[in-house]
Amino acid sequence: MFKLKQSNPALDYLTLAGAEYEGENYEKAIYYLHRALHYNRDYAEALTLLGSIYKRMGKLDQAISYFKNAMNSDPKQPEPYLNLGNIYAEMGDLDMARKYYNKAIEHDPYSARAYNNLGNIYFSYGNFNRALYYYKKASKLEPNYPSPLYHMGFIYLKLGDTQKAELLWKKVLDIEPDYEDARRALKKFIR
Repeated sequence: MFKLKQSNPALDYLTLAGAEYEGENYEKAIYYLHRALHYNRDYAEALTLLGSIYKRMGKLDQAISYFKNAMNSDPKQPEPYLNLGNIYAEMGDLDMARKYYNKAIEHDPYSARAYNNLGNIYFSYGNFNRALYYYKKASKLEPNYPSPLYHMGFIYLKLGDTQKAELLWKKVLDIEPDYEDARRALKKFIR
């Protein structure tokens, strides 16, 4: 049985919630997070995790609300901005997604995920040079992060450089051998 520390019960409940979240026991995680918020109602990490849970459950309005509450509690935390960007991107509101990704970068200029996601936005806009800029930035920050490399492969393919695309997709598979999208891209586009 997990014993709460009297010095920081909010952190203890957050820890319990994190374990339940990883085990996909969302209702139990939500319970523990509300207990954490009982001790510290402005606990940004707890609010962010609640947002993540509701996002996974498909309850986007609640997820957005919790991420915004987390931003209000601790505006310097980049994670709520990144998560909001992801939600808006999934909803097709790319301008709003871009706004939140830029805010995430403002608070964490080393966030490879935020740069990668901005690359995805510009790719969707058809602005391949700008997308390439963000993918390269993400890849420089985190060289073993396969997503920007994978997407750069498509840009080089569109630019007619199949050799560069092939090299990038092979590098993705070197990093993450189970990256099926890269394997499919090689089969489909590289002969």
